[in-house]
Amino acid sequence: MSKLNRCKIVVLLGALYALGAIGSRAQTFDNTGHAKASAGLVSGTDGELLSFKFTSWTASSSLLTSLAAAWNGGPPGFVAPKTIFAGPTGLQMSGLTQTNTLTGLQSLATFSAPSTVTVQVTPIEGTANPFAIFLVNADLSEYLILYANVNTAYGFEGFWANAPNIDSIGCCLGEQFSPNIVPQFKTLYQVVMQVDSTGAGTLEVYSAGTLLGTLSNLQPGTGPFYLVLGQAIGSDNDGGPQVANWSSVEVTTP
Repeated sequence: MSKLNRCKIVVLLGALYALGAIGSRAQTFDNTGHAKASAGLVSGTDGELLSFKFTSWTASSSLLTSLAAAWNGGPPGFVAPKTIFAGPTGLQMSGLTQTNTLTGLQSLATFSAPSTVTVQVTPIEGTANPFAIFLVNADLSEYLILYANVNTAYGFEGFWANAPNIDSIGCCLGEQFSPNIVPQFKTLYQVVMQVDSTGAGTLEVYSAGTLLGTLSNLQPGTGPFYLVLGQAIGSDNDGGPQVANWSSVEVTTP
């Protein structure tokens, strides 16, 4: 991913959680870790400088409720995530156990194409999608979604991508990477989601610096997008805990 002539926005989720920037009452910090009045930048001293355009996240919104309803087609729907600070590994998310449920943290700010989102995340435990990454606009008509599915019982195991030209949000997981990438527990993955100025999208999955797969036939649209870091359990599943550690998020825009 080229960094030339681009503004890079980075957040280490564990440090943001420790600084109180997740929730409805976010604070802003300078690079010494002291709170300051100006908005739009969060910095910290947890190993390296942090900066992130999204100074606040929410676990309760009409968008999350709508996303869950669109995704599973019925109750139970959205479940508030359980999040804990997991030290150097970042923010641990859990909370789902039932079928037809979705959880996640939503950015309160939006960004438009062209843009690149890079996420580092580790699946810890699960029976369905211990992590899923959603770029969605306000009415859910534009979206780029990645699922890491570990459902061996029903044959869905693998990384999947969805966009409006692939399938509806509620229909299925979308298109599977080929050759299939089987998610491994306690393995750090880097997911790169790119949307160009025409609304064309590309997804890449890496592990230990190695490119595992690419999908480039995606048409998510140009946004503006919200970013949702989440988990999901569909109907073809026996349920059970879903756990993932979110280490970092990077949004790159011109």
